[in-house]
Amino acid sequence: MKFNEHNNPTNPDYPRGYIYSQWKDYKKKIGKYCLIPNEIKQYLPLLTGPELNLYMFYAINADNTYGNSFYSVKTIAQELSVSTKTINNWNNTLVDLGLITHDIPLNHKSALAQLLPLTSFIARPDIGNLDRTRHQLVNAAKYKKTNELHLVIFHKGDKATPLKFTIYLRDGPSTKKDDQVKKAQDDDKVSKLANRDTTSEIEGPKWLIAALEEPNYGLSETDKKIIKNTDIPWQSHGSGQVAWIEHSGYFTLLIKNNAENENDDDRLLDTLYSFATDEQVLHFKQNYRHCKIRA
Repeated sequence: MKFNEHNNPTNPDYPRGYIYSQWKDYKKKIGKYCLIPNEIKQYLPLLTGPELNLYMFYAINADNTYGNSFYSVKTIAQELSVSTKTINNWNNTLVDLGLITHDIPLNHKSALAQLLPLTSFIARPDIGNLDRTRHQLVNAAKYKKTNELHLVIFHKGDKATPLKFTIYLRDGPSTKKDDQVKKAQDDDKVSKLANRDTTSEIEGPKWLIAALEEPNYGLSETDKKIIKNTDIPWQSHGSGQVAWIEHSGYFTLLIKNNAENENDDDRLLDTLYSFATDEQVLHFKQNYRHCKIRA
């Protein structure tokens, strides 16, 4: 039977979540709320004890803009009614899983707990914050620089958008799960993760990327001439029709997807994700050698 009462404004009992919606809007207005992304569910199988309580503590008390908080281990232990040793163990677990970074600045009792991104994302700093973003990705958020990708996206009407990304990578939740399974096997323990469904969406990606877009990027004169004067040998790819221009030390990826939406970041991130490692780039070049253009 189709349930139609949910959206019936004449029925005061539905929707049942109306009160929650009002409360959420009120909390957002006064600023007392925290942001916990849905992807935290991919880490839940890895949190074998109450470490999630500590993550929730950091999320609730973090600055909503930068995701950081300053508390001493002693204070948190008192707040959560556990020992300081327990808090230190939980901190180590959250750091190992890539959920936070945790550092005690010199001559301070309080520690800096920094929440880390739980998904891949595209960073678009202005030119003044470009170096800061690069520095923090590597030093604060523990990413490793892997590749640079030059690309040109041809949208509907042959409008071309040149882009350049530096791709940074760190282990994702499924890699962390593999590490836990291996550690359990090395310790002759039975891991509840060993027989998990690795095709499940809850499994999560093997790695997370941060794609740093270079501001004010423009095509080289060589690429401009090739695109203007060459009959491009397009070939079908998951990103659309593709070809690539081989340069010394790098290549320019050409993508024709005819999408009306020029700001489809989901699709763009999927493309960047597929070129995150040297192995992926080599695999692409081998399988798409027929659409290569020599500069």
